[in-house]
Amino acid sequence: MSNLELHRMTFAEVHIPNLKHNIRVLKSLSKSDFFCPMVKSNGYGHGDKEVVQALIDEGVKTVGVALVEEAKRLRGYGFNDIEILVFGAIKERAIDYLIENRITPVITQWHELELFKRKKIKNFPVHIKFNTGMNRLGFKPEEAEKLSSFFQSNNQLKLDGIGTHFSCGEDFGIEGGYSNMQFSQFNYALKYFDEKKLHMYNSSAFFAGVDKAVDQQSIGARLGLAIYGCYPQVKDLKNKLEELAVLKPVMTLKSEVISYQKIKPGEKVSYGGYWEAKQPSVIGVVPIGYTDGYSQSYSNKGVMLFRGVEVPVVGKVCMDYTMVDLTSVLGDESGQPGEEIVLFGEQGSKKISLEYLAEKVDKIPYEIITTIGRRVPRKYLHN
Repeated sequence: MSNLELHRMTFAEVHIPNLKHNIRVLKSLSKSDFFCPMVKSNGYGHGDKEVVQALIDEGVKTVGVALVEEAKRLRGYGFNDIEILVFGAIKERAIDYLIENRITPVITQWHELELFKRKKIKNFPVHIKFNTGMNRLGFKPEEAEKLSSFFQSNNQLKLDGIGTHFSCGEDFGIEGGYSNMQFSQFNYALKYFDEKKLHMYNSSAFFAGVDKAVDQQSIGARLGLAIYGCYPQVKDLKNKLEELAVLKPVMTLKSEVISYQKIKPGEKVSYGGYWEAKQPSVIGVVPIGYTDGYSQSYSNKGVMLFRGVEVPVVGKVCMDYTMVDLTSVLGDESGQPGEEIVLFGEQGSKKISLEYLAEKVDKIPYEIITTIGRRVPRKYLHN
């Protein structure tokens, strides 16, 4: 963004030192040698190129994406030495590219194995994924013996890793919890394989396991949300997560107030008139809207920081604009056009965290950061 002339001061600051800090903290908690940060969805909206470079700087050897297209982007940036795992479905037209560019597929279906089997390759590394209860992608645990026989009898492929995916990772370690059932199913499948790279922990299960001192010695983590400085939801751990690991938010979303509207009691704001002033009010107009990823679910629910004070979003969020009630800060005065406003992150001594904002607008933090649109420039801070 440093070379970009902005005419609309709406942008996301990405703090690379905070990202590196989080990586160091989380790696220190992981007891497995296999550590795979997830950089899908353009690095969770932070910018995949910049995120992966920071991970490489911190000694990360493996990253995960959802799509072959995302893996192509990373190789296209010149990241040729880092291992890339693709967790999505593999089509026949992608096979040659994956082989030629040493991209590791995470196989979840028999027909994908057959596609690779047809190629003139030897010991091409792949991972497989078991469906232990998520019921989305993966082999059933009862297919483990058949899978083991397949890899023993076909030297085109080398089984390099095995994973599964928690659907309720926040209850991991709780007796009778769904995650413990999935863990048992995974262990059942593993008895048919020799030692491989194992991975199953998402951010919530990772923290739950650390808190309950679950032995994570041999099983690796595929962390997403925590990498970017946001704490996952973990049952019984709301007030303890920061004791387990001090994470730093990586992104701050900023804009400006471009206009101030003084309105009388009874006057309404935005489409449909769903917000009505109960007193003389000063309404600020912020140039960000649902086309930027600031969705209509923030209407009459969202909050922003103005002069270090939390102020409410009022009325429906528009395509290009969002209105906020600044009366508690300005009284009956108008502010200056161009004053900074923070949609999430810190301003002065105040903070709107992703976790706090998500709870207010009935979202999850993942959705907030990954849907910030391309029309919002990213500004990278390196110190």
